[in-house]
Amino acid sequence: MGLYTIENGYRRQRHWKLVCAGLVIVFAGGYGINDYVHIQSQVPKEESISIKPVESLPLKPQKMISSLPWPKYGQAAYGVVNDGVLAESDDKDKPVPIASLAKIITALAVLQEKPLAAGAQGPVIVLTDQDEALYRKYLAKNGTVVPVQAGEQITQYQALEAMLMSSSNNMADTLAIWAFGSVENYNTYANNMLREFELQETTVADATGFSPSTKSTAAEMVKLGILYIKDPVLKNIASQKKATIPFVGTISNYNSTINQGGILGLKIGNTDEAGRTFLVADVRDGDINETSVVAVIGADSLPTAMKDAEKLLKLGNVSHDLLAGKP
Repeated sequence: MGLYTIENGYRRQRHWKLVCAGLVIVFAGGYGINDYVHIQSQVPKEESISIKPVESLPLKPQKMISSLPWPKYGQAAYGVVNDGVLAESDDKDKPVPIASLAKIITALAVLQEKPLAAGAQGPVIVLTDQDEALYRKYLAKNGTVVPVQAGEQITQYQALEAMLMSSSNNMADTLAIWAFGSVENYNTYANNMLREFELQETTVADATGFSPSTKSTAAEMVKLGILYIKDPVLKNIASQKKATIPFVGTISNYNSTINQGGILGLKIGNTDEAGRTFLVADVRDGDINETSVVAVIGADSLPTAMKDAEKLLKLGNVSHDLLAGKP
């Protein structure tokens, strides 16, 4: 059985923003990734930690990141685990649909409700008629799915892999219902969790991001990316190129196209309303505290979103290091 994907476009213009005027850096282009016709054909032990709110760093002007090559569409932001959000394309950006970046929130909520130790598979989930109906529902909508049948079994960790690596919409709902009883209960829990994290611009209307009412900003997605990369279970999933799922077989990690060195794609997304979205981290020198995170929302193609995110990540790191006095 195969996997199914959906791709559509959406663009929104944004102006470049100069975050501070102290340091001037000349940015050279050339960072990129291999273009591809269809993402499915081209996408090639630590202790568990509790999820805690991430605070934005009240930076002094001389500590801010200098101007970055912000995309001329949508929104983008750059941050570092130890420092929070350091730069964004427009600090007045309004919440917009985020597509499958919403599954980052689903994963955080599920692991907060049902903690999982690094290296553990967790409880076995027995799939029901409802889970099979969810598969058929998203298949009919041309959404991304993994095929399931009632009676099949999958562990919590494998379900997270299917949701995050292949962006399965039906598995996102299956996990939400398994952990919270219903998608509606999940929505309530997730929105309360976001408020506890002091994320005021992010709203959850579903577990998948399929709904355009699930919204956030690039800056708040960077904060969520910081929470994500700090969890060893989720970091491990991001580092995988492939995984084996019962009754499905081998799945590819659609987020991992630009994975190299410490760079880990955390999540891609695409819907008509959100455009193409990408959340990526750079675990620099293996130091989780120095890990940088970039979010890009509203590109017209996934290669564009990935190329621009990688450029922001690399040049943001250069600027951050210079300001920190690193060689």
